[in-house]
Amino acid sequence: MLGKFTLKVTALSYKLGFGIKSVPTHKDSIFTVSLIGRPNVGKSTLFNRLAGTKLALTDNTPGLTRDRKEVITDILGYPIRVVDTAGWEMTKVNEVDIRKKMKEQTANALIYSDLALLLFDVREGITENDLDLSRWLKKNIKIPKSMPNPENQPVIPSNQTVKRIILVGNKAESGYDYSDVYNEVYQLGYGEPMLISAEHGDGMHELLKEIDKEVPTEQKKAFEDKKAKRVKRFEEIKAQLKRDLIKLRETQENPDDIDIEEWEKEFDKININPEENSDLDSDSEVDPLTTLTTEAVNTKTGIQTENLYSRRPIQVSIVGKPNVGKSTFVNSFLQDDRVIADDLAGTTRDAISIQWVYKGRKIVLVDTAGITRRSSSKSALEKKIEQTSLATIRYSHVVICLIDALEAFRVQDMNVIQHVIEEGRGVVLVVNKWDLVVPEWRARAMKFMRKQVEKSLGSVKSVPLHFISALQKKKVDAIMDEVLQVYEKWNIRISTGMLNDWLQRFLKVENLPSDEGDKLKIKFITQVKTRPPTFVIFVNSKRLFKTNYMKFMKTNLTTEFGLTGVPVRILVRDTTHQKVKRRLEIRRNNRRMKKMLLRRNSQYSLAKEKLAKLKSMQRLDKNSKVNS
Repeated sequence: MLGKFTLKVTALSYKLGFGIKSVPTHKDSIFTVSLIGRPNVGKSTLFNRLAGTKLALTDNTPGLTRDRKEVITDILGYPIRVVDTAGWEMTKVNEVDIRKKMKEQTANALIYSDLALLLFDVREGITENDLDLSRWLKKNIKIPKSMPNPENQPVIPSNQTVKRIILVGNKAESGYDYSDVYNEVYQLGYGEPMLISAEHGDGMHELLKEIDKEVPTEQKKAFEDKKAKRVKRFEEIKAQLKRDLIKLRETQENPDDIDIEEWEKEFDKININPEENSDLDSDSEVDPLTTLTTEAVNTKTGIQTENLYSRRPIQVSIVGKPNVGKSTFVNSFLQDDRVIADDLAGTTRDAISIQWVYKGRKIVLVDTAGITRRSSSKSALEKKIEQTSLATIRYSHVVICLIDALEAFRVQDMNVIQHVIEEGRGVVLVVNKWDLVVPEWRARAMKFMRKQVEKSLGSVKSVPLHFISALQKKKVDAIMDEVLQVYEKWNIRISTGMLNDWLQRFLKVENLPSDEGDKLKIKFITQVKTRPPTFVIFVNSKRLFKTNYMKFMKTNLTTEFGLTGVPVRILVRDTTHQKVKRRLEIRRNNRRMKKMLLRRNSQYSLAKEKLAKLKSMQRLDKNSKVNS
């Protein structure tokens, strides 16, 4: 298939008792650091330290991390990717279990890493698992002379292998003497180790300096250029919107209704720190003049492959209850066992990021642990796992909510979906295990589920709903097409002119609400933010803007601009209140100025009196001297 592909590289082949395997992946321009080592040496703790937050689960339970986990962090002042891998354990040749799959994931991570940190525990010394991993690394890492180019797809950069491995001794708090394991360390063959304590931060400064040396200067400069472009883009968007408002103001009967100064304050307030705002990247927005046409909205066109390296990845998370088939669903996309899938509920314990390419678009798929119902009997580890899954939603662009066809749309499912909407993410609903539903009941079940969605998710209209079998890989491809369309709608920016044209048509059809003789007056509408689309409506009185009227307006706006599957936010600002507030502020400032002037006049008068008394005393003193 030319539309959907995963680039295969043979930069790393490995023997784990089950033959040599080439691993599907692709490499982008971000410098990648992998953390490798046996179980419970502190890889996840170091991962969290580098990420600047607790993204990976940490616990005293060995082997807690099963799949590899990735994060892009700016701890060095520019983005680098850090990969947390499963613990390396020796396995027998014919052994087939989760531990074998965990070793596969560790090996896969090294394919697109630029640097690897090999961790060991200085308190426990070098074990057989440490030696086994060291032998495997020396035997299997191979640097290819050139990279393959399957199906004439975009050429992948040749820097696909680990250029350096840094030996890191963890749990070495300040003052700890590790001389008793000194000789053992040199058996690994990687020279003098760097000593750190990931838990307490000891030695981290030196480790970060060493990582910084390995990062190309070009990547650091590219990030500074991107920040400058974001600020420029911010100024361009603001200037264009301001011009649109000025034109609109000229066409109004009462130009004063459009307060450009108030709009400018609101725009700056919502779009703070433009250089840190990735929304301002040129590839993150969609031109409504092209996307709102029938062809663009209703046709599954995809995106051309030449944009593979020029467009940024879409963050797509898979969420749902335990054992609904999330990992199987991800593997059916990739056509490879990227994440560990098993009939045992809770096989996935952490949020796992996967780089992928679909129709020329870079995708970051995130497979999350199952979200269980609220219960006071949950262990501390179970609570950590669930919090990680919920936090993943916050960093996503589009969320695929997976639902079990045999237990569809229970309270737990609706709570998860509602959380996604509240976070402002694009949403696609997928009912899995559709093959288990009796064929003669499918049409009735489908109709019932669609009604449940419309009834429960009134705030988001026409949420995409798909029925699939991930295990049989039926109707899976259509979901990613839907994700791309939802992502474009989530990024859409609509001009002020188009919005106010719609507003005028809407106001002609719908009666404005009133209360005790006061009638609502809507002055104008403008979009102040994307991701999700956020609009501000300026009215004469916020009190008159009723909740039902807001719901109806939001529905009409969503339908008009095709914003299905996207939470739309509308903010209401009271211009009368703002004007009164400004007048009161001016009065307060005037009072302050008067008080200051009075205080200064009083001080001046006192000083004048003191000076007069001093001069009088000087004259009396002079006269007394003359008389004497």
